[in-house]
Amino acid sequence: MFRKQIGFIAVLFSLACMSLFAESDERSGFVDGFDETKYKEATFEEATRESKNWTGEPKYFKTKCHIIENTQYYGYVLGFYSDADRKDFNHDDTKYLHSFPKDISMFTSVEIYYHYFAYAGSYQCNGKEIDGWKVLDDVRFVGQRYKATGNLRIRESPSLQAGQVGRIPQGEYATILEVGEKTAIDGIESAWVKVRTQSGKEGWCFAGYLTDGTEYREKPWTSGKAGE
Repeated sequence: MFRKQIGFIAVLFSLACMSLFAESDERSGFVDGFDETKYKEATFEEATRESKNWTGEPKYFKTKCHIIENTQYYGYVLGFYSDADRKDFNHDDTKYLHSFPKDISMFTSVEIYYHYFAYAGSYQCNGKEIDGWKVLDDVRFVGQRYKATGNLRIRESPSLQAGQVGRIPQGEYATILEVGEKTAIDGIESAWVKVRTQSGKEGWCFAGYLTDGTEYREKPWTSGKAGE
């Protein structure tokens, strides 16, 4: 009898662990009736500009970005970093989408799906809401800008042994032109990226120091299961 009780408790414990891991391993979330085909790929800036041309119907967009905040404030709150601009989404846009796991790492790459709409009685597009999201494996996004956390060397090729062709001063932004192979430098896992500086210089640098300074405090998630 005692063995049966122990076995029953073990089964319950295993099921509880599986439930916890299932929540921890979640890599996407969508509202009911979600239809990906109606979402147009755009930067936050492009979506904001296009939404001002109001036709009376909701406007749907999808944007690749990085998670930069994770706090509690009248619901679940996240911030998003894209195009070197932090002000695109705030808690008013995300507090009703509760499918983001609470243990998701900062600077994880995600694609979010959202729409602009008009409030009742309004004749213009004056609100936006997130309808879904999924984790990406991208380290950086081509065409977007990232800030140097230090005086970063630019090299002729993606190698520490390659000749230096310039620098990105600390705090200055550079645009990603191409993403190369992933590597680890100074204990940070990231990738080599080809960039163009604000002065027009092009070359390769390590993406681990092209950030807002948060992403290597925790290992960003990938689309696979936690720990992979």
